[in-house]
Amino acid sequence: MSRGCSLFTALLAVCVGGLTAVPSVSAAWVAADGDLSDWGINFAGNTPQYHASLANQASTTHLMTMQATIGGFTFFYVREDSDDSAGDSGFVGPNVGGQNYDGEFLGVGVSGNQLVIAIMTGQRPDNGATKYAPGDILISTTLGDFGIEVGGGAGGVAGSAAAITEGADGTTYSVNGQGFTTGSTNSSVYTAGSVWHQPNWIVDPIPDPYTKVQMQHAGGSYMGLADYIYTRNSISLQHAIIEVAIPFSYFLGADILSVAWAPSCGNDLLEVNGLGIHTAPEPASLAMLAFGGVAVGFVRRRRTPRDASAPA
Repeated sequence: MSRGCSLFTALLAVCVGGLTAVPSVSAAWVAADGDLSDWGINFAGNTPQYHASLANQASTTHLMTMQATIGGFTFFYVREDSDDSAGDSGFVGPNVGGQNYDGEFLGVGVSGNQLVIAIMTGQRPDNGATKYAPGDILISTTLGDFGIEVGGGAGGVAGSAAAITEGADGTTYSVNGQGFTTGSTNSSVYTAGSVWHQPNWIVDPIPDPYTKVQMQHAGGSYMGLADYIYTRNSISLQHAIIEVAIPFSYFLGADILSVAWAPSCGNDLLEVNGLGIHTAPEPASLAMLAFGGVAVGFVRRRRTPRDASAPA
């Protein structure tokens, strides 16, 4: 073997070794499967049982972002589980709506090279057509907004009990000034679990703060389909789970600043902020790739015979 080949092999080994030595940003793998035990939540019948480290906050307009580590998985969250028996007049913050509209838990973390999000809510199709309108997930980044289509279909209709996964029809809801759902429209383009960059947003109909709650199913750039599940009526008589795992590559190298979700009426609002999650490749990996490029160029130069007629 020539000296050039030996040098190339040695440098390539260093580059590959450097790449594989870069640690994963999370030690735990979390799947989008509708099982929130990774997040410290288990169900005993219809009642969620929370890990002791998950602090509950009173219903309010502004929730404090918390951090927890459970089973090696570190994540940020807000938990605001109100009275599961509360009727329409029950305060859920920033408005009323009771259990039907309650946003109970929002968790955000990193699993491998994916952003993972978990939501627990009282938004279930068996609330009836007028009290069911799950909003879409809003992700704010250094490159603007990204949206994840939640879908969900119409409430109170046959066949709405089963869970839906990525690729199911997306849904936009019409909501009146009192927050009640008056209709819905399905889309086979903006499908459940689809990720969009800079989509057009619909705000909730209730004054102050006019939160972004739904994508318009028009505009924005399609980034891809995430792993996704919305359990709807399938796991509990009071609660539904939305869980999603989005590849970092969909975010174009942006930093994740905050994640928010609300029902389309805006009665409740969950937001995890102050994140600063980097989705660009690790700097060490980039440095090793650049070093590998220099090494290949160096070896090629050594192996290229000099033209005898060329000046020294």
